[in-house]
Amino acid sequence: MTTLVQQFSGMKDLENMEKWFCSECTSLLGMRQDDEIIIRYKLEINLTVKGDVKMVCRRCGTINQVTTEKQTV
Repeated sequence: MTTLVQQFSGMKDLENMEKWFCSECTSLLGMRQDDEIIIRYKLEINLTVKGDVKMVCRRCGTINQVTTEKQTV
């Protein structure tokens, strides 16, 4: 299993980014940077998405959801 640093190497401000984990198995799914979620799969695929994001965990198959929009009170 790769570490957080190996999976997201080369990214600026890695320690300041919020991590997005699977709700079931706690596998790392992505990193939040401002209003974007950065998802990496292996070495070839890098996705940057905004809005409501649903992702199936590659380890356990659980459907996870997160939103990148700021909540207003």
